[in-house]
Amino acid sequence: MLALGSSAFASTRVAIVGDSTVSNYSAERPNRGWGQILQTYALPGAEIKNLAASGTSSKTFRDLGRWDEALAFQPTFILIQFGHNDRSADPAKGGTRPDTEFKENLRQFIAEARKAGAEPILVTPPVPRSFDRKTGQLGDGRLAPYVEAIKAVAAEQGSVVLDLNTRSREWYAALGREGSDAFAPKPGDVNHYNEAGATMLAQFVLEEMAAKAPNLAGLFHQPKTEP
Repeated sequence: MLALGSSAFASTRVAIVGDSTVSNYSAERPNRGWGQILQTYALPGAEIKNLAASGTSSKTFRDLGRWDEALAFQPTFILIQFGHNDRSADPAKGGTRPDTEFKENLRQFIAEARKAGAEPILVTPPVPRSFDRKTGQLGDGRLAPYVEAIKAVAAEQGSVVLDLNTRSREWYAALGREGSDAFAPKPGDVNHYNEAGATMLAQFVLEEMAAKAPNLAGLFHQPKTEP
């Protein structure tokens, strides 16, 4: 196990891979990804590289060369979140079937990360803030099969999974449609986040880390209060 003293941080690197809900954005954009915010919690000496890219799925992220870049970074940990763009019905746009190709892509990420000496940690994608206008109930945004696939592969491969989907679902359900709208970068956008929304997700990720991946959590300041 890694020691949590400052001497351990000098050689401890964390790579983050995923889609637009995770990625970095310029200061001119209202959007923020949770990976972008997570970096601000890093303790001195912990080196974080967020390689998440908008529009990518478990299939197209590799095609862009981002996965090779993550491995070349020689991280100790790799956080991996996909699912949103895997939902596409068009394979040319990154769509994958949750029970077949998506699972196999996750297995490949895990195997290659471990071969490179990194610990892969899966993250379930945050649920879209999509409420039924008649019932007011929060939907699953067609993500449920992908979330189930992530948990199944994590159990099969003995990997840690941070359940951002459940944490975000509970929070949005408590807030309701109007309350959760405060986290959108623009009106009507139910999939992406402004700084407040990305900060909320990053804090959920940190809390999940503290409970399930304490060695990784030790590289970050932990939030003192609920978002």
